[in-house]
Amino acid sequence: MGRTEGAAVLKDPFGRVFRRCSIVTEGEWNFAKHCVEFRETFFYDDGEIDTWTWATQIGAHGQYVSVEALAGPGVIGRRVDRDYILSFTRPHKWLKGILTPRFVVRFSPMDSQTMLKITRISLFGVPIGKMTGFHRRVAP
Repeated sequence: MGRTEGAAVLKDPFGRVFRRCSIVTEGEWNFAKHCVEFRETFFYDDGEIDTWTWATQIGAHGQYVSVEALAGPGVIGRRVDRDYILSFTRPHKWLKGILTPRFVVRFSPMDSQTMLKITRISLFGVPIGKMTGFHRRVAP
């Protein structure tokens, strides 16, 4: 898989930018587990660093099955045309338990090296935020 670098803006439900980050993703194929393992690290403009740790395998019927350290197992990804879509819940800071937010992430290829990433975040079906960003493959 290699490395990607990117950036994103986070918006509140009213479309106002309230946070920015750079994103570094590093991953590799795990031959023993037949999966891609990768770490997605967000470096926020306020100094916070948040790392998401993933493992993804190809599942049945063209779906992908993933596990993330905090989201847990059973995250199902699917392709819609050229896009890849994930939907899952994942705790974040004080948002956990019944307040755990839902993330719907859509990756859209822009070219062979760049992906647009749009993440919609909701709580009880009510939008609470949106992240728009990109990932670009970086030469090793």
